[in-house]
Amino acid sequence: MTSTGRRDWRIERFVPALLIILFLAPPTQPDPLPSWNDGPCKRAILDFVSRVTTTGSRGFIPQAERIATFDNDGSLWTEQPMYTQLAFVVDRVKALAPQHPEWKQQQPFKAILEGDMNTLAAGGERGIMQALTATRTGMTTQDFEVTVKQWMSTAKHPRLHRPYSECVYQPMLELMSFLRANDTALDEAQKKGWGVVNMKRDWKTIFPPSSAAN
Repeated sequence: MTSTGRRDWRIERFVPALLIILFLAPPTQPDPLPSWNDGPCKRAILDFVSRVTTTGSRGFIPQAERIATFDNDGSLWTEQPMYTQLAFVVDRVKALAPQHPEWKQQQPFKAILEGDMNTLAAGGERGIMQALTATRTGMTTQDFEVTVKQWMSTAKHPRLHRPYSECVYQPMLELMSFLRANDTALDEAQKKGWGVVNMKRDWKTIFPPSSAAN
């Protein structure tokens, strides 16, 4: 037998064995947190979820006793260069300014109209709430909801130039999906109207682009 024939014979025996190994090998589980760096934080999350959801484990927690809480601004969606809620107030002040010429000389409106965020920040929460109150005075809850929907359908982040509804953090979306996948109680809670949200999906539901025309 030639050397070529011997190589062909070995290949013929090797290929079926390889196929058997591949067939019997367990499927690779997809990474539930692909955007997270492989490090202690990611490992701690994976280990924690495994412990609390595995019946009989030392750290098992019954579904009725599990609670997951998330910070909003800066964790679920952007808070820079300002809170999204504040961006809405700033835009509303500018839109209503022609009806209130006195705002050009009154704080915090003067700072907003001049783009002076340092002065606005110096006024603290009181100044921001004053501006917020002024922009919704005389509006019903329904009117305010329509106004917010209209703003969300057109407003864009000043740096990212994307709708605010898309300025959410992918790692946090993955974490929320991971928790849902490991706890059917979250789905049941949502059916009952509890505050379990998917930021990207639910913002689109609450503020659909077509809602501005309604």
